[in-house]
Amino acid sequence: MVEEVAKVEAEIKSATAEVVAEAKKLEGEAETEAKKVEGEVVAKAEEVMKDISAEEKLLLTKMENEFLKGQMELQRIQANVKRISEIYPKKVEELAVKYAIDLKTWAFDGMELVFRKK
Repeated sequence: MVEEVAKVEAEIKSATAEVVAEAKKLEGEAETEAKKVEGEVVAKAEEVMKDISAEEKLLLTKMENEFLKGQMELQRIQANVKRISEIYPKKVEELAVKYAIDLKTWAFDGMELVFRKK
């Protein structure tokens, strides 16, 4: 029985050694293949992508930043125009009420800032 246990242990050690050797072999092959694929990927990337200088990147970043600032300013102005366009007619109506003017027969001249008969 002891001999059988020793024999099984020897077989296990032998199988373990074989598995370890095969794993190391496969690991080396995998690393080699990975390096090969990495080289191919880098080569393909260079075919479809060209880098620009740091100064050019900085210039483009500044330009984009200025564009975004301008866009935000434009949105602010549009919001202000919308707000004023909603307030203006109300103010004209308030003036018409204050001066007892019937807006059906009178119109406000925004250029000269006076009410005129229609």
